Amino acid sequence: MKEADPEYEEKMKRLDELQERTQKKYEELQEKLKKVSAAASETVAPIKETIDNMTASEEKEVKAKPRAKQPRVKQEFKESFFEKQSQKISEKFVSTAVGSVISREYNYAAEYMHKFTGAPRYRRRGAEDLEELREKLERSGGILLGKKSAPVPKVPGFEEKDTTEMTEEEIKAYEAEMEKVMAELDAINSTPLVAIEDPDQTVWDKRLEALTDKIKSSSPFLKARKKVREVQNSDNVVISKARDLKYDIEDTIEDTRDAYETSQHPLVWKARDVSDSMFGETETGWALGELQKIDAGFDTNLFLEDMEEYMIPAVTEAFLAGNWSVMDAVCEGQASAYMLASRKGREVTKQYWDTQILDTRNVDIIEVTVIDDIPQIKLMYYMQHVHCIRNEKNEIVEGSESKTKNVLYIWTVRRDFENEQFDYKIMEFYNQTVEQLMG
Repeated sequence: MKEADPEYEEKMKRLDELQERTQKKYEELQEKLKKVSAAASETVAPIKETIDNMTASEEKEVKAKPRAKQPRVKQEFKESFFEKQSQKISEKFVSTAVGSVISREYNYAAEYMHKFTGAPRYRRRGAEDLEELREKLERSGGILLGKKSAPVPKVPGFEEKDTTEMTEEEIKAYEAEMEKVMAELDAINSTPLVAIEDPDQTVWDKRLEALTDKIKSSSPFLKARKKVREVQNSDNVVISKARDLKYDIEDTIEDTRDAYETSQHPLVWKARDVSDSMFGETETGWALGELQKIDAGFDTNLFLEDMEEYMIPAVTEAFLAGNWSVMDAVCEGQASAYMLASRKGREVTKQYWDTQILDTRNVDIIEVTVIDDIPQIKLMYYMQHVHCIRNEKNEIVEGSESKTKNVLYIWTVRRDFENEQFDYKIMEFYNQTVEQLMG
């Protein structure tokens, strides 16, 4: 009989123990799975019951609803990963000598091309700025705070005096003191001229300017310019005839252009009208161009969005509430006169208007014009707000808390770079209820 191998028996024993532990784990997992299934059944049971009790129309309506899109976690992770990697590679490349030169030259070129493509369009004000303005007005008690202008400094060591009661010696001393002060002022004001560089001049502009100066100062260019002058002033018969022929052709072209522009012939007039309609610049286009000269980032669509989300609700709320601090800061000309008349009318009658705005719609530009070299934008919008006017005793004297009123507003605005809260100054302000317009 063969003797038992102790090593083999030990291995078998370990295998049996492992099998027992595996079986035990399997049974525990089975128990947990049963509990999870029971909990899921309890959760799904009401939903299943609701589905079973649904009618055919309700089931059709539920099926017609679009399913919610699952989050693109993997795709977003990939995009963020590649963005980070590309940024690291770009930073590493720029840190090298060659990369820094290429990056610098690219920025110079982009800065130069920016002058031709125009400034980027951007939003200036939005809903967040409107909330910030409301909070600021609430903290300051409705007063729109702005920067105070610094007082004009006085000339040190000099004070104007009355000379009627002075003696001759005192007058002479006073005049000598005045001459001394004026000499000091002349010395201060006689500052030598300083060459100021154009702030809009880019690096490429400077390079092109230096290259142009270098070409103009070169000997081939100077020789060529000298030859041109010799030809222009030459007494040679052939050159004189050619020069006279050139002048005759220029005069003929100029006379033909004048005849075309001033002709009243129907065919010529029609051709001129068609040409102007196809290639001529409209008055609105020219006015927009003048506006973009002072505000390169102006865009009509973003202007309307800024107006609808920020300036229109802020100014209209201030107008309805009688916040004359805001209206004085944003109005001028006819608009200021309109606000003054409205203010006096409310103070005399001691009335207070409801400020609740329900809807703003149809914000649109009527026209863009240039008057006295000032680009102006005329816009309109309809606003619906609660029509409820109270007296000083808080009694309703007109309208009610549930009555609404549709009002048409028309503004004429210009660009304002000084006001911190508003980018435009209202020059003209009109409002009229729609019911009155219809009547």
